[in-house]
Amino acid sequence: MEVKQKGTQRDKSEVGNKYKLIGSRQSYFTQKLQAGLQWYFRQRYEYVVKSPDIAKEIEDRSGTHQIPVLITPENWCIADTTPIFSMLDSRLSVPRFYPRGIVGALSAVTEEYFDEWAARWCIHTRWQTTEETAQHASGEMVKEQGVPEDVREAVQTQIIGWGRRAGRAIGVASKVQKRAAEEEIVRIFQHFESHLEKWPFVFGRLPTAIDTEIMGGLRAHFLYDVYPKTLLASLDKVRKWHDDFSAPIQVNNIQNPF
Repeated sequence: MEVKQKGTQRDKSEVGNKYKLIGSRQSYFTQKLQAGLQWYFRQRYEYVVKSPDIAKEIEDRSGTHQIPVLITPENWCIADTTPIFSMLDSRLSVPRFYPRGIVGALSAVTEEYFDEWAARWCIHTRWQTTEETAQHASGEMVKEQGVPEDVREAVQTQIIGWGRRAGRAIGVASKVQKRAAEEEIVRIFQHFESHLEKWPFVFGRLPTAIDTEIMGGLRAHFLYDVYPKTLLASLDKVRKWHDDFSAPIQVNNIQNPF
């Protein structure tokens, strides 16, 4: 992947170039951003794994080790999904992630809720439940990163240890906290299951920022990891919504989308 030299902000890249999404298949926020790009910039982006050979360049440019990072056609390097969606909205004919009016305000508020609280659900269900779940997730991570097979087991052990420490650090340590996290996941997706009987997205006929949160959680964790899949096993409409991710959506000439 060609990246811009450190210390510069602009170059003469052609506007026709694609967006580059740098992240991980197992990352909640990567999958959140990919959902937004897939829905509204479908033919205009490509996904790039943040592998060890590009990590330093990307971190130097973005100023963070966190993912995802988006490289724009102008070769700007931007982190943090909320400002990224605001920028992308400005490039659509009509803002969709944060539509004008009350829907945009509600989308922003609910997005903030998920940004702050979903990490607890993700970390708990991936690292603090079953050994099978932790081994599966860490195994997929080391494969994606191209970790040599002779050291994969050791790296997986380090990853799992980090995950379990993170769970305690963010307040999912006691049995009560763990049970509450799982109950909240089930409650939210049961409501979403009922909602999908009438509407294809949270606020109507087109997705907003909150839909990217829901899809990101499902793709990265809740219908990807072993344990949380069992919590949502009866939610057929949620599963179908997730499985239809790759299908294009009609975004033009929709009357009253929200």
